[in-house]
Amino acid sequence: MENMAEKIKALRTKLGMTTGQFAQKIGVDQSTVSKYELGKQKPKGEPNQKMAELAGITIGEWLGIEPV
Repeated sequence: MENMAEKIKALRTKLGMTTGQFAQKIGVDQSTVSKYELGKQKPKGEPNQKMAELAGITIGEWLGIEPV
């Protein structure tokens, strides 16, 4: 199973976005996306919701609470 850092990077690359483009889509700074992808920081709140929407799944699925 992917950890959150791997999941975020996989989503961003699947969408063909740079860290800057992805950051703009989810409402955070580019440095924050880099921290997410390196596992140095975990997303909370609105960025998780926006990433779930970009992935086309529910927030519960994104967080691993519900099966995909």
